[in-house]
Amino acid sequence: MRALRILLIPLVTLVILVTYALGLVSGSPVQHVNSDIRGDHRLVTDLSDNEVSDIRSLAVLRMNGEDTQFAYKNATASTRFEVGSLTKLLTIELYGQAVMGGRVNTDTQLGEIFDLEGSSAATITLDELSHHESGLSEWGGPDGDGDDATTLLASLRGESAHQDASVEELLSRARQDPLNTRGSFHYSNIGIALLGLALADAAEVPYATLLADGVTNPLQMTTTTVPTSSTLNPPRGVNEAGQSVASWPLGAYAPAGGALSSAMDIARFSDYLLDTTEIPEGYPHVVYRGMNLTEYQGRTILTKTGVTGGFRSVLVLDLETDSAVIVLSDTDRSVEELAIALLSDSE
Repeated sequence: MRALRILLIPLVTLVILVTYALGLVSGSPVQHVNSDIRGDHRLVTDLSDNEVSDIRSLAVLRMNGEDTQFAYKNATASTRFEVGSLTKLLTIELYGQAVMGGRVNTDTQLGEIFDLEGSSAATITLDELSHHESGLSEWGGPDGDGDDATTLLASLRGESAHQDASVEELLSRARQDPLNTRGSFHYSNIGIALLGLALADAAEVPYATLLADGVTNPLQMTTTTVPTSSTLNPPRGVNEAGQSVASWPLGAYAPAGGALSSAMDIARFSDYLLDTTEIPEGYPHVVYRGMNLTEYQGRTILTKTGVTGGFRSVLVLDLETDSAVIVLSDTDRSVEELAIALLSDSE
């Protein structure tokens, strides 16, 4: 039932846009409360109560049971944003499918798939990668933390230090990584990237094909793609000063943060997650299905943020209330507190 409701949103959005164009809104539950924000009256009101004036474009969906609210600022349901690390959720879904299908096991080691020349990284298991417990640093490499001068300077320029990275570059960085934090949680982009590449290798297809076959096509996520440096006219976000920022084609790091998607597609995926997620009792990790386990008003919720040079995104799932909040923005300014506030407002 919820899936049908999600499918109807594009049509509703079209009706709203036409109605506004004709100036026919009167007494509609969808109102133009804020001069910049359009959508469901309740969500627009809640957004207007939070500071979003410095965000150039915004797409927000809030689901609570069978009720879905949506609101947009300079965007529509199908506007594509760089969703950064929300891509990791798609890769983790592919991992679950690969284990269920017998293509890999939780204890499959990277050295069974890639030539890691007898390095410590060769013994990392896919399950360690999925929980950020492999010991790999954020981007991998001999310094063990990934926050080197190159990364910092590129970040200040609104660029990615690892654009168009090759698979061999990732493997080289993995071979040199001291794995200082192995066995405990340490957030790692290279770890999830290697997980996605390993799954693609096991399936004998490129990662983009695996993603389409396993997730985006079955869930009708029609706007979700993995761009490359040759992709024409990719969306570009802005920094907090409103200056345009270069897009982030991540090459081999794409399974960790390289997807473009829309509020409609993330809503479809969130719908799927709400229907299929149940946290096991006594679960020992700090992430589940790629999302952080967070305490909120006495219960556990799942959160995931995405950050690129000019975009921010957040997905929050509350399994107890069958609720979700999605915020996609093309401005490099945190929207996590906004998402949590909108979850509170829905209760």
